[in-house]
Amino acid sequence: MAKNKFLFSAKSYTFVVVLAKNKKIMGKIIGRKEEIKILNRALASPRAELVAIYGRRRVGKTYLVQTIYDDKMLFRFTGENRTSSANQLKNFAAKIQEVFGRSTAVPIVTPQDWQEGFWLLRKILNATPLTEKRVIFFDEFPWLDNKKSGFLSAFDYFWNDWAVWQKNLVVVICG
Repeated sequence: MAKNKFLFSAKSYTFVVVLAKNKKIMGKIIGRKEEIKILNRALASPRAELVAIYGRRRVGKTYLVQTIYDDKMLFRFTGENRTSSANQLKNFAAKIQEVFGRSTAVPIVTPQDWQEGFWLLRKILNATPLTEKRVIFFDEFPWLDNKKSGFLSAFDYFWNDWAVWQKNLVVVICG
């Protein structure tokens, strides 16, 4: 895909945004009109949306998502580079505890694998009524899938079996 090209596929519920050059200056987003339109279109959609954002490091991908979806962000998790699946899962459980700990009756324990991790997230989100469109953001997505982690298949199942049917949800993956 060429630089600064965008793909929107309503059929697969997927938006793809490619960022090529850093256009963030002093806390402002410069340009990025097309990217912002795509992100806003996902938020305005009457169904669940999956947004994939990729590009070189340090071009403002995370900043763009954080800025556009700031007041809609329900859950944000960042992968850790060069760490084990066990550490990623500990971080995931800790982030769930930080975000939802006091507001959920669902017991939060460190999952044994990513399938359990996504089931935990799913249970908590089922217990959290979404009356408006909200965003779940997985940053540094490629770092979450290390050798034999099962992350991609668990994420795929989470999206295809549950998240795609949640009309008030945007899932953003970035990396």
